[in-house]
Amino acid sequence: MASAVSMLPLLADDIPDPSVVTPGVGGFAVFFFLAVVLFFLARSLGKHMRRARTNAAAQESADEETADTAGTADAADNTEPPDGARP
Repeated sequence: MASAVSMLPLLADDIPDPSVVTPGVGGFAVFFFLAVVLFFLARSLGKHMRRARTNAAAQESADEETADTAGTADAADNTEPPDGARP
C-alpha cells in the first residue's frame, strides 16, 4: 500500500492541463469520417424511400385497374335478365 500512495504524486505530474488539451487531427478525422458516413446513409435512405413510394403507387394503380376490369366483366354479365324475367 505504501508504494501505491507514493506513486500518486508522480501520476499527478503526468496529467496535462485541461485548458491546453485538444482533440487534434485524430479527432477531426473521426468526426469527418462519421459525417461522410451519415451523408451517404441519408442519401441511401432517400433513394429507398423514393423507390418504396413509387412501387406503392404502381401497386395501387395496378390494383385499381384489376378491380375496374373485374367490375366491368361482372357488370357485362349482369346486363342479361335471368331466365323467365321480363326486360
